[in-house]
Amino acid sequence: MIEADFDGNGIKDRAQIAIRKSDQARGVIVTTKGRVHLLLILSEGDEIRADHSDLKDNGLGFAKPGRWDTVCGNAFREFQEESCEDYPKSVRLRNPGILVVSNTYALLYFWDRKKEKFDVVSLRN
Repeated sequence: MIEADFDGNGIKDRAQIAIRKSDQARGVIVTTKGRVHLLLILSEGDEIRADHSDLKDNGLGFAKPGRWDTVCGNAFREFQEESCEDYPKSVRLRNPGILVVSNTYALLYFWDRKKEKFDVVSLRN
């Protein structure tokens, strides 16, 4: 679990990984202003190992405010130009963000003030 003011309202918010008992699917849940946001759910049908063996290695991290290069902000863009056409090279965080990291990917969740919800970018595949 990590705590920070993710939405910029001056109140600490809480992010944590929750595990559904019925199928061991894992999700990232964030509580802000008394609202619960389900950011990610990883289950058998996702692009992860069907036996969930890599889920136990998932973790949450704290992303400091500032500039973050996305997966399309590096050499990947040169080789996958079409995939990166509508994808940002980087994002700038005004508030802390949430890193969801595993052996195969890293995602950065951050609060979008205009949309009043969390947005996400991939940092690596």
